[in-house]
Amino acid sequence: MKTLSQLNFGYTDAQNYLDGQPSLHFKNCFLADQHLTQLKDRKVYFLIGEKGTGKTAYAAYLSQYSESTYNGSTVFVQPTDYYNLVSMQLRLGDRTVADYSDAWQLALLTAFFHRTNTLFPQIDSGPVAAIRQALDHFLLGTYGGEIADSLEFIKASREISAYLRGSAGTAEPHSPDVPLTVHHKFLLQKLRDAIGSYPQGLQYCLFVDGLDVRPSELAYDTYIQCVKGLANAVWILNATVFQQFADQDFKIVLLVRPDILHVAGLQNLNTKVRDNALLLDWRTDYSAYRNSALFRLADRLLASQQDPPEQVAGAAWDSYFSFNVFDRRTEQYTDAPFIPFLRSSFYRPRDILTYLEIMRQRMVALGEGDQDKFTSDVFVDKAIRGAYATYMLGEVRDSLSFYYKIEEFELFLKFFEFLSDYIDRRARFFSYGDFVKAFHALEEYAARNKDELPVIFQTPDVLLQFLYELNVICFKIQPANRKYPITRWCFRERSFANLRPKVKAGADYVLHYGMARALYTDIL
Repeated sequence: MKTLSQLNFGYTDAQNYLDGQPSLHFKNCFLADQHLTQLKDRKVYFLIGEKGTGKTAYAAYLSQYSESTYNGSTVFVQPTDYYNLVSMQLRLGDRTVADYSDAWQLALLTAFFHRTNTLFPQIDSGPVAAIRQALDHFLLGTYGGEIADSLEFIKASREISAYLRGSAGTAEPHSPDVPLTVHHKFLLQKLRDAIGSYPQGLQYCLFVDGLDVRPSELAYDTYIQCVKGLANAVWILNATVFQQFADQDFKIVLLVRPDILHVAGLQNLNTKVRDNALLLDWRTDYSAYRNSALFRLADRLLASQQDPPEQVAGAAWDSYFSFNVFDRRTEQYTDAPFIPFLRSSFYRPRDILTYLEIMRQRMVALGEGDQDKFTSDVFVDKAIRGAYATYMLGEVRDSLSFYYKIEEFELFLKFFEFLSDYIDRRARFFSYGDFVKAFHALEEYAARNKDELPVIFQTPDVLLQFLYELNVICFKIQPANRKYPITRWCFRERSFANLRPKVKAGADYVLHYGMARALYTDIL
């Protein structure tokens, strides 16, 4: 087995694998599981998953590294794209979801055309050549297929419409009284004609990523209007435009968090999610973890780096983690070493990868990089637990910033200072009554300092639900026929029918094990 210093766990953000430089490491380590097969289905338009569940990784693999005939690419919506889109709509006097949807349709279809027309450089006439020439003419050959380029194309829609009509010898609606929306619809039809004229049998998927981060200066309500328009545009293009091309397998897939899709306002969301979405699900049970995709992913990460690669499932993991860990219930060393990974994570690939890398770096720093095994000390090492807890808290901060200003994260941390007196340091347990006491203490603190509490602090129950959705806490249920209580985590309860599970009020709660030390350094 390779030594710890020789192991490479790669990037935690798969966007780094989309820089145009093929990565043999990523290709070899990637777990081509049932999610990948399902994602290729022509009817899947939305790839749903929380941060760190692998949305970008799947898009990257199918965009650059798939060994099949599957063609695809990934485009990222950048913060400036939202500002440009809002600015365009303000100039038109439109800011409805429908108006944003029209603009997104044109932008996405323009990007789709650019990514696909390069597959047919031999086509030098007809609708494909006409759109290609218009792109080159009005963007001076600088069009790169990004959303920003598409928005520049849209800004010149009046001139491009006249250019294309002139090339076709048709009348030109050059009057300034003609609404821009007329030119947008004309360009959409021209793009449809061009894409529909491609040779038969082509398959292509454009992945749209970048919705997890809201631009800091863009108001939440405005951003949501943009996102609603984008989600509607993806649905319309897939369901009404690409479905017309019976001999082609075209689609656009939006990578989106469940909470964001929930507020996107799609009609018949439940039906669309069931029929046209893939929910990345890494859930497993302690007793069945070796059959889980999450374990197979961790094992492949180690096995693929051996020379030659380890072919026996689970063998690489067992070699690097050849010990048992302490089980608090039995008070014996009977737990498999993968169990602490599950306890410390949100059951996401990014969590497992990050924990492994923190462990590896720590052992290398201690002069043990020449070892080819991890030791049981990695699970009790305070430096490792502290670094991982900081990472987990950072994930929560990033999720929080989607809804609120980053300054409000300080109030989030302040709340846990008030909750500190009520937390059982061993079990990380607190009651609903204690939670309410801490909440009122925060209210008094804000009043003394004349701080305006954000919306998540409207009531104790609103904050409780928010913490639950962030997976900071879970609630406990004690069935009469069970010795131990059942813990209900949001990420484990989520399903197609329930994208935003609800917390139980008036219950008992547990702070997440993985991030507990970032909030309370004396947590056991």
